[in-house]
Amino acid sequence: MRWFLTAFTVVFIFVSGSVQAAELIAQSQIASVTVFADRAMVTRSATIDVPKDASTIVFEGLPRTLLTNSLRVEGKSQAKIILGALENKRVSSSELAVPREREINARLEALKDQKVLVLADQSALEQKKKFLETLAQQASARAREDIAVVDLKPEQWAKSAAALETLTQGTLRALAEKGIKLRGFDRQILALKKELDQLKTGARSSITVRVPVESNQESRLSLQITYLLPQAGWSPVYDARLNTKSGQVRLVQYGEVRQRTGEDWNGVKLTLSTAQPARGAALPSLHSMWINFRGRERLRKGMIGNAMELEDSMSGGGVAPIAFVSPKQAGAPPQEAKFIAANLKAGEYVAEYEIAGENNVPSDGSTRKVMVGSLEVKSELVVKIKPQLDAVSAYLVAVTKLSGKTPLLPGMASLFRDGAFIGSTHLPLLRTGEETDLGFGIDDKVLIKRHVVKDEMSEAGVLVKDKKRLRQTLLEVKNLHRKPVKIEVLQTVPVPRNKKIVFVLDEKYTTSGFEKDADNVTGQMRWKDMLKPQQKLGVKLGWSLSWPKDNMIGGLLF
Repeated sequence: MRWFLTAFTVVFIFVSGSVQAAELIAQSQIASVTVFADRAMVTRSATIDVPKDASTIVFEGLPRTLLTNSLRVEGKSQAKIILGALENKRVSSSELAVPREREINARLEALKDQKVLVLADQSALEQKKKFLETLAQQASARAREDIAVVDLKPEQWAKSAAALETLTQGTLRALAEKGIKLRGFDRQILALKKELDQLKTGARSSITVRVPVESNQESRLSLQITYLLPQAGWSPVYDARLNTKSGQVRLVQYGEVRQRTGEDWNGVKLTLSTAQPARGAALPSLHSMWINFRGRERLRKGMIGNAMELEDSMSGGGVAPIAFVSPKQAGAPPQEAKFIAANLKAGEYVAEYEIAGENNVPSDGSTRKVMVGSLEVKSELVVKIKPQLDAVSAYLVAVTKLSGKTPLLPGMASLFRDGAFIGSTHLPLLRTGEETDLGFGIDDKVLIKRHVVKDEMSEAGVLVKDKKRLRQTLLEVKNLHRKPVKIEVLQTVPVPRNKKIVFVLDEKYTTSGFEKDADNVTGQMRWKDMLKPQQKLGVKLGWSLSWPKDNMIGGLLF
């Protein structure tokens, strides 16, 4: 009976082991990355030879910060293959999980070990140096004794001195070489420590994903696994280049990509997406608004809704743009290097920019600047003057209207006028057909002079119960260009917030033809004109303001 049980147990174990699915470790590489504003979708690819029947494909060493609910897998094969449910597990290790961090740490340890050996050699040489110094002192004392007893042997002493000098020189030179080596080690160690500090993960855990597979025959399976990672993102930046002769602006968009996901993106297909997953997709709920008399009953407290947890967005120097340039043909004249624009895929709600070529983005938070492409814009040059803010300067402005299929995302723009960098500005969100002003600095060939013609203040008296202020100004503009220039003058007048404050525009004095509440700014007035070369323009503005004598007013800028 005992024999029968033992044999049964052995057979059971053998059968169970024979049907257990084999585990196949996938050697995967990052093939493509789609970067959103505050996260990235990474796609890894692997090719595995799968056996007939059941097996399990294992992806090891994935970043610990990946969002596990975003894991997806798909594959292709000549055989009929069924993929099972994904299993993910956090695995801890005594070693650092990030490959680059692990590599730097290993190099640091190796350098420190080499430094210890050099320090040991240096210590031995210091002892040798002391020994030689002691030997030289003893030899000098012996020489004095030989001179005193007239037993001097010059030839022997000369040979001894030469030998001692050679040994001392060799020792000092060896000490100097060790010092140089130590300085080199210190520089390398410092550089690696700085690079390690930039990574700042210290992670000693990773994610392992298992994919059950069942195949009807032996076959080669191409598998792709996709997941979302926080601590990555991109932001648009622009170059706005104005050609003053044509009056046209060329607006070029770049993308600044940065990431600290724990894995480097080397040689990947990179896509920048305007989708914003962090904003969520669910429509917020409305709740009842309960009201009551104060003091009668406490107002019922309602739930406003659940706060949605968002991943932290990334932030950080500019890096040279990635360019793909055709090789120079033998004997051909030099040609201007050009960028390859991204391939735009514009949908109804989302635009995606597929960046040309293979791209590298390290996981150290540094910025990589990639070319997106030129935006379709139409522009018109206008010289704008705001004498109340700057009484001596006229500003060259390109009124720029966006055309094309995709909106312009908010971001910083570098401004160039005829190739010269003149500053930076922030561009707002623009949709097709919307305009914005791009300022390209002061136009020194438009001369302006502002005169305060009258500024009077009358106090209240017996007959007059109100205080009153009367103000008149004159702005003179002259075009010193050799071509006509479009001019806009913008000024504001006081706007009362109280009925007891009375504003009156002096229509007889004020230059006519102005636009009221220009740009939807209450109280802002705009005059437009086209000035020929050497032509002058005068803009007059007059108004009065009155208010009760017992009150004081605030808000006047002059």
